[in-house]
Amino acid sequence: MILAFMERDELRPLAEFITDGQVPDRTVLDYLANMNARSEAGSRYHQEADMTNAKAVKHIAECYTAPFTIEDMRRFAGEAWGQLGINVVERWCYFNATYFDGALRPVPLVLTQTQPFGKRLAFCSYNPSTTGRTITLNVPKAHKSLLADNGTLLYEMVHQFLFERGEHAGHDGEPWRREIMRLTKQINGREIWAGRSMTVRRDKRVVRINAPHPETKEPSLTQAAIAHWPHDGFGIKPRALGEGNT
Repeated sequence: MILAFMERDELRPLAEFITDGQVPDRTVLDYLANMNARSEAGSRYHQEADMTNAKAVKHIAECYTAPFTIEDMRRFAGEAWGQLGINVVERWCYFNATYFDGALRPVPLVLTQTQPFGKRLAFCSYNPSTTGRTITLNVPKAHKSLLADNGTLLYEMVHQFLFERGEHAGHDGEPWRREIMRLTKQINGREIWAGRSMTVRRDKRVVRINAPHPETKEPSLTQAAIAHWPHDGFGIKPRALGEGNT
């Protein structure tokens, strides 16, 4: 169905209002307010015509989708969680500049007192066309267990980085292994090796291991250690969520 607007008693197709990617604000607001309603008799602005015009509607959506900004992050987090929320946003900004060259897009940061799906510290959701984008961090009220720290935030930012690059973001993928090796060296100068998961035969049994370094034959981190980075034995000691440097 083509959406057409009545202006000065003259019915004009919606596409005619688009000039160099811009749509008059009043026209768009009237369209959005009335798109699901039938025009009342004598309406000046809105009328429906029985034609298709998906391209014009899509163009409007693109023109009027404002990007989520750093200031939006601060305002949202500060309103919801006060100074802690603002501090976490500042850590996100610091990590983005320091470890990702500022490549990450601003994203809503959500603090929660409990996580779904069992014992989870955090998760990064990324599905812009449906459920949206967030990084959710666990900050239980008692602050005794399952408490996210700055390392947890950085961990989820690695997921965000891979999602936004269109790379496989799972712990079993080469992109994740590449990033944790890069970041460990950048943070504390330590060289680690994270090899791909593979099966081998040992003692007449098939077992799964992570491949050693192809040149030095250095053993790989276990898959569990790869998935738990930067915690558990990497020499990285993250500070409390929102505090300090790393």
